[in-house]
Amino acid sequence: MGGKVPSVKSCCCFTLVFALFPIGFGAIYSTDYLYGLKTKDWQATDAIVLSSTLQSTLSSTSRSKYLYRAEIIYEYVVNNHTYTSDLYYYTSGDAYTNDRMKWSDIVSEYSVGMNITVYFNPEDPSEAVIMQGPSPDNVIALIIIIFLEIAICIGAFFGIRKVKQYE
Repeated sequence: MGGKVPSVKSCCCFTLVFALFPIGFGAIYSTDYLYGLKTKDWQATDAIVLSSTLQSTLSSTSRSKYLYRAEIIYEYVVNNHTYTSDLYYYTSGDAYTNDRMKWSDIVSEYSVGMNITVYFNPEDPSEAVIMQGPSPDNVIALIIIIFLEIAICIGAFFGIRKVKQYE
């Protein structure tokens, strides 16, 4: 225990570097979350399901071997122009997860030829989603990131107080 006590400056630098990772992930998830909120203002229209399949890809980082997502392609008409989309919730990236059962259940809800309601962006009708609002996965990730940032700040506060006692 006779080692050198770190300075307040080095503690702050360590905390800042440690906090940047969750802040970066928070920026990604908060963008998707905020855009997901905007879909609540999008207009409803009728659509027809063209295909409904379970997509899979090999995982390079997940504990499971494969990642899955529902690909539901639907067609809708806005102002006499026909569009197609495959967005379920709004997300800026591929919505692959290791929850095969979740995506299988979603695929089974949407059969080819089925009439559904979708929500399109009135400013850009080529953007449409089946489900309005942010993805539940984005909400959960954002909550985890917020609590992680709070824990980092609390840890930094008490760590810096402890270091100041030894200066």
